[in-house]
Amino acid sequence: MNLLQRIKEETKTNHQNVEKVLVEELKNLASLDAYASLLERLHAFYNPIEKKLQTKIKASVIPDISARQHVENLRKDIEIIRKNAVVTNETTSTVHIENTSYALGVLYVIEGSTLGGQIITKMLDKHLSVSTINANNYFNSYGDNTPEMWSKFKNYVLNPTLKIDQELMIQGAKDIFASLQNHLLQTKS
Repeated sequence: MNLLQRIKEETKTNHQNVEKVLVEELKNLASLDAYASLLERLHAFYNPIEKKLQTKIKASVIPDISARQHVENLRKDIEIIRKNAVVTNETTSTVHIENTSYALGVLYVIEGSTLGGQIITKMLDKHLSVSTINANNYFNSYGDNTPEMWSKFKNYVLNPTLKIDQELMIQGAKDIFASLQNHLLQTKS
């Protein structure tokens, strides 16, 4: 079993728990305003995490790390829906990223979520027609390039010359799943 298979297996329950909370919330979105509120909560969570990832993961580890930024897409979607409202940098995340291996676990979850984002985009289009106003940037971050970006990420992580503490990477993934689940539950209105 390679590292990515192991991390998927060991975080399966964590993934299912946060997915259940998020999908339930997405299914119950009754308006674009409610969608924008969810995006604002995600922005508050991910903004500090993404900043930390950009400093902890060097291009020698993930060559395209600078392209793996999704918070700006959250900001775009919020501003489209809220008619150019200014998105604050208020944060609520408590995830502490101290080293590269842990950071890669966090990034594993974020990058993996782009795959689910493809499904979520279709669901949002069906219920709220978000693509007609171009407010699907976050959940459709890479668009048609999503499979390619995921494949590249997997190849980077599985590079045999990369020294990864597997336990720390798995812990990073577990912690971000748990932290996101708690954040979604605690900030739900």
